Amino acid sequence: MMIKSKRVLFFCCFLAIAAAGCSKHENQSANESSSTPTQKSAYAAPLPNVGKIKTVYVTATGTGMTRNDAINDAVKNAILQEYGEKVDLNSVKYRAALHVADNMKSKNIDVEWSGSAVRNATNGLLTSLKVLKVKKPELFGLLGKNYTVTISAAFPKFSGPKSPNLLKIVIGQIKTNGNSFVIGGQTIPASTVVSDIHQQLVTALSQTGRFVVLDRSFGSSINDELSLISEGQTPEKDYAKLGQVTSADVIWVGSINTFGYYRHAQNLSISSRQLVSYSGGWSLSERLVDVANRQIVAADTLQGRPPSIAPTTLGTNFNASNTETTMVNDMVHKIIASILMREYPITILQKEGNQVVLSQGGDSVLKGAVYRVVAMGKELTDPQTGQSLGRTQTPFGKVVIDRVTPTLSYGHLIDVDASSTSIAPGELQVGRMLSASYVKVNNPPAHMNSSSAHPIYYEHPSQALPAENTSPPRKHDPNW
Repeated sequence: MMIKSKRVLFFCCFLAIAAAGCSKHENQSANESSSTPTQKSAYAAPLPNVGKIKTVYVTATGTGMTRNDAINDAVKNAILQEYGEKVDLNSVKYRAALHVADNMKSKNIDVEWSGSAVRNATNGLLTSLKVLKVKKPELFGLLGKNYTVTISAAFPKFSGPKSPNLLKIVIGQIKTNGNSFVIGGQTIPASTVVSDIHQQLVTALSQTGRFVVLDRSFGSSINDELSLISEGQTPEKDYAKLGQVTSADVIWVGSINTFGYYRHAQNLSISSRQLVSYSGGWSLSERLVDVANRQIVAADTLQGRPPSIAPTTLGTNFNASNTETTMVNDMVHKIIASILMREYPITILQKEGNQVVLSQGGDSVLKGAVYRVVAMGKELTDPQTGQSLGRTQTPFGKVVIDRVTPTLSYGHLIDVDASSTSIAPGELQVGRMLSASYVKVNNPPAHMNSSSAHPIYYEHPSQALPAENTSPPRKHDPNW
């Protein structure tokens, strides 16, 4: 009986130990699970690509009358080796490093200087400095013999964001002929219009994904941030961010020749009422200038004319702000299209029947608009200058834009030349806009040529077909 009791007691102890072990294991698993960092979601937005700071190591040799002079000369050569011959050694970024041996005040040159000591002595330009070899001048040698020192220096170097090989562009100055513009009798400061155009151009060009757009409008704010670095108010490694300003390949500049929408009023001789109408438009001269040689790459004059408001005595629902916005949007769209047409012509990527996909979207094309389509041929060269004259172009038809996305456009072809239907989509290029809107008229009015099978284009979506006038024409009223 006693033996049986001992067995029962032993079995109970075993179960208790096993249970404790399982509990400990479960707690440990729970702790491990809670301490495991949460995995990043596959759908999380990527971090902004703003570059990073990495460490690079440079070996250089210098000479000098003293060992400190030789070390300082070696550091200077390391800077030139790493950053190039055109760096300004007198700038605050490099000045302290050129006297690093004097600033360290160390008698033992056969050591490695690292950490905060070398960073403080060089204003963060170096993170470590090690003397690899010292050659002293011979005691009985000729005058002028110097110390020769070989060093290994570590630089915190800023590595800019990785980006495709895109054209770098700056939206430059937009000039005006006056200080204000007139929109429907209201005066709008020219600076307001210019600011709106500039901001929209920067935004629209950035959204094309085909340019590196450099913004110079916030230079003072950026300089304030860089001053914090140069004045030593940020971590020493941030000194690597100094001297990283990117220069542009081309600059776009414009000059507004005209910009206005004018109210025209005529007093009626037989009443106190006025006959009021509105009309106007804009004109802009643009240039694309090569920064390196200041050569004008392209020059053009763009124009736009919003729909006029016909004469009426009943009053109009006119809004000066909306009209100004419409004119600015039209100008920006045509500027972007002009730049893209020259630097990155729009091509037809895919063609199925008369349905096509275009290589660009965003502000490069306008939904509902009609564009010319040409077939590209062989490139020709000027026999006198040897310069390329471009590829030959054969009319193919027209394309109506049905849908626009940020990167692509979708449309359908019309008026296609029957003899050119076998041309591959990649050889088809979209040309200038023919009309801002497209309306296909199945039953044209009687006063139009009904025998014509071609659709009718309108310059503005708001324009409509004139109504048929069945009554006899009115005689001219001398009171109007």
